Amino acid sequence: MKHIVSFSGGKDSTAMLLMMIDKGAEIDEIVFADTLLEFPEMYEYIDKIEGVIGREIIKAVPKTTFFKWFYGKAKSGKSAGRERGFPPQRCHCYWSREVKDYTLKKHTYGHTVYIGIASDESKRAKAHPHFNAVYPLVEWGTTEKECSHLIRCL
Repeated sequence: MKHIVSFSGGKDSTAMLLMMIDKGAEIDEIVFADTLLEFPEMYEYIDKIEGVIGREIIKAVPKTTFFKWFYGKAKSGKSAGRERGFPPQRCHCYWSREVKDYTLKKHTYGHTVYIGIASDESKRAKAHPHFNAVYPLVEWGTTEKECSHLIRCL
């Protein structure tokens, strides 16, 4: 069983990663679920963090592209068989789930995955259960403010 850090590029997952390294935690892989639609600055930030920690962050890519998914047909639910397309206001949530959640779960299935949710957002950890998930920031009582302070020096 591997120990995999889920790295979103946000303050909480960055702080969690840095704290885990500082504490000598076992980390086999660090994974970023890439939407293939990220801003260039996100990739620059990932490169910067890789330089800071001296390790590779794996970019796990989805099995499809946004446009193939958007113009494809829904596979389940009351819209099964219909083209997704518009309305775009609901699209982001579905695409995010398709790319971030499914890609990460596929990459981490059967392994321990560390997810960066701050202690003052611990309800999010309960709302999004993941097999073998560990929430170190919640366990350590680390708040969002503390995460912001930690990464401000980068």
